[in-house]
Amino acid sequence: MQFLKLIILLMFPTVLFSNDDIYFIKNIRIVIDNENISTARDTAKNAAFNQALEMLLKKILSEKNLGKINTLQKGNLIKLVKEFKIKEENYRGSFYKALVDVHFEKEKIDNYLKEFNLEISSTISDSFLILALHKKLNNTYLWEKNNKWYEILKDEYQEDNLLNLFFPNLNYLNNFQIAPEDIISENQEKLSNILNTFEKRSGLIIYLDESFDTKSESISSSVLLKEFTSNFINEISISDSKLINNISKSSQIDLLAKFVLEELNNWWKKRTAISKSDNIELKSSYLVSSFSDLKESLEIEKMIKNSVFVDSLIPIKISTNDIYYELKSIGEIEKINLSLRPFGYKLIEGLEKNTIVISKLF
Repeated sequence: MQFLKLIILLMFPTVLFSNDDIYFIKNIRIVIDNENISTARDTAKNAAFNQALEMLLKKILSEKNLGKINTLQKGNLIKLVKEFKIKEENYRGSFYKALVDVHFEKEKIDNYLKEFNLEISSTISDSFLILALHKKLNNTYLWEKNNKWYEILKDEYQEDNLLNLFFPNLNYLNNFQIAPEDIISENQEKLSNILNTFEKRSGLIIYLDESFDTKSESISSSVLLKEFTSNFINEISISDSKLINNISKSSQIDLLAKFVLEELNNWWKKRTAISKSDNIELKSSYLVSSFSDLKESLEIEKMIKNSVFVDSLIPIKISTNDIYYELKSIGEIEKINLSLRPFGYKLIEGLEKNTIVISKLF
């Protein structure tokens, strides 16, 4: 048997923002040392499937559930693959190199996980405007070019996650729109205005407070996280103790940025997780959709059907400008709204009992 040495190097995958494309993992870089090109290509394909599945599971499962799935036998992964593409092949000497794209079949992945009763998160968030506030000694940084906290968070952020973050360009003139004291005091008007400036519906405040204790000659670091819209601001509960009152001899800002992004990704996954169990209880209600033309009606219907929280949407009555549907859903309206928010829509309770209405956000 020939000696086979397998080296797998991963590039961060590029994933398009739709529910189906969550299952599309791109640009997995494979390097294999084997003189037989046929064997090398088969080994590269199988290695890519394994790595792509690991990356997908890390994206859609909580850390707790990910630990469970890592102990399971993956079996023949080709059964879970919708399509794959080997590109940029290069074979020199005994080394075979390639980039591989793997697109998994959503339904087959769901079925693969269903028997283990694991909750899945596959909802891409609305685009969150990031306000990265850094208090260091006697200075507070927000829009300044030397806001190190902002730069590290931006560099650490990976676009292939479910949490969609928007980092605005730093411009000191933005202090006239919203300054650090406005954020700390939760000035709702200023927060609403900055969302409008960057044409965003949602935002996240990531506040790092670093203080130096002269007696112990150590730095105390604490992070505060808040979600805000034009209507509300809520503090996000932090589960990672390393982000609260972290004591160290030197700044831990790089590590804290990694922990913060992990915390926010877990927060979003927990918020949007649903069970794939066959025994899950469905909620039934009537949905009224008003529209100006047929094209708009079809777009609204497709958008709602594509929500992971919607089991079925069946039209039961059509009038001139309205369609009445029977809606069967998983979870409350609030969860459905999380999946509709990126498209600028939400569901609200109607005047009639057990009726909901679709409405534009703004």
